[in-house]
Amino acid sequence: MSFRIDKIFPVSKNILEKNQQTYLVLNTLILIVTIGYLLTIPFYFFSGYPTLTIYSVVNTLFWVFIWGLNRNGKHLLSTIIICIAIYQYAVILMLHLGWDAGFQYHLMAEMTLLLLYPSKKLKISIIVTALMLLSFLILYFLLLNIDTPKTPFIVFLHTFNAIISILALAATTLFFRTNTVQLINKLHYTSSTDPLTGLFNRRRMNIELTQHCKMVKRYDQSNSLILLDIDYFKKINDQYGHAGGDEVLKQFSKLIKEGLRDADIISRWGGEEFLVLTPSTDVKNAAIVAEKLRKMVETNAFKVAGQEAHITITCGVTELCTNHQIEDALKQVDKLLYEGKNKGRNRVAVQKLEAKFD
Repeated sequence: MSFRIDKIFPVSKNILEKNQQTYLVLNTLILIVTIGYLLTIPFYFFSGYPTLTIYSVVNTLFWVFIWGLNRNGKHLLSTIIICIAIYQYAVILMLHLGWDAGFQYHLMAEMTLLLLYPSKKLKISIIVTALMLLSFLILYFLLLNIDTPKTPFIVFLHTFNAIISILALAATTLFFRTNTVQLINKLHYTSSTDPLTGLFNRRRMNIELTQHCKMVKRYDQSNSLILLDIDYFKKINDQYGHAGGDEVLKQFSKLIKEGLRDADIISRWGGEEFLVLTPSTDVKNAAIVAEKLRKMVETNAFKVAGQEAHITITCGVTELCTNHQIEDALKQVDKLLYEGKNKGRNRVAVQKLEAKFD
């Protein structure tokens, strides 16, 4: 489950598309801090601190203003103001109530968040963090010898500030973790998928072939390859343009995928060539699958620019045998494909590659 502050604070789609990560990180922090300030207002008021009550009201309104800046896409300005706001709030309250009130936790959380902030200017974040650390140490030595009575008010503030700072760090860390997982999944999908058809690309198919070849050798399974090529595809591009050709490829990919089993693996091998791996299937049954696909394509009407386009395919079919090298199987199935094309296209060419034993 992802952490989505944009569900609480709706924002324009344009801003989310440009700087989604920055927007959500800042809004997470703004939400937690604003709630924290709101909770302290009645506490200060009923504890007899009118000055702190007014100060917290002003700070709460100020954070609402920061939220508005962030919502309008002014992320850098929001970040600068947030850093100043947290710093001045923590320093003023520390000087007013002492070290034991726990406002130093705000500075500790801010230093961590500065380093996590999704900015390309890491050096600036490091420099600002170093300066904050220096001021943190200065404040520590200034306030070290000041004896602050540990009243219930101070104890409560210490605990409250610790909880708010931990929540801010936890929420932001949760977001970064979720976002990182999403980016890794997106990268994995992009690196493994053909962007036009949504099928596996050649890189991913090579990985699948390697894994299944190991299974063939280990368990003596029968796996087969089907290489499909759309006949005279250049005519489709010439007649309907490349956009029309792309549309045919998308519809073709969907049709072929529907004609295969869930266990079968299909990839766009290159151009108008598609490679299918049929696990636990010998060459005889793979040829039946190829013929089924050939008939499906031949009888299907592809919709292109309000017109119907008809195409055919030629298939080569071979079997992955025990101790058989992937490269040999790919060469064989490619050879069979072109044999089928030389014999008139719109057909299935089948041959089982003999097993090679060491």
